[in-house]
Amino acid sequence: MLDSKSIIILHQNICGLKRKTNELLSAMSPDLPHVLCLSKHHLKRTELEQININDYRLGASYCRQAVKKGGTYTKRSNNTTGNYMRPTWKEPLHIKVCGSML
Repeated sequence: MLDSKSIIILHQNICGLKRKTNELLSAMSPDLPHVLCLSKHHLKRTELEQININDYRLGASYCRQAVKKGGTYTKRSNNTTGNYMRPTWKEPLHIKVCGSML
């Protein structure tokens, strides 16, 4: 059992998120993380906005526009507070980072 000062952060190179949300939730149970960090989601922004993971809200994200695949995505549990850092990108092939301040 976690104390009130503990935080669970899950990072997963998801290699395509489109039809994996149920599998992701099953893998996280029973100790759901406070923050999800998913890389290589392979989705466009409009597709990413339609992904619903119960009890989580979308935070910072990045979708590659010029090249296929890639991208980063963070979601935070509805039970956490804090601010997301909204990155700007100049060289999308060189870095993929999303962040959260809790």
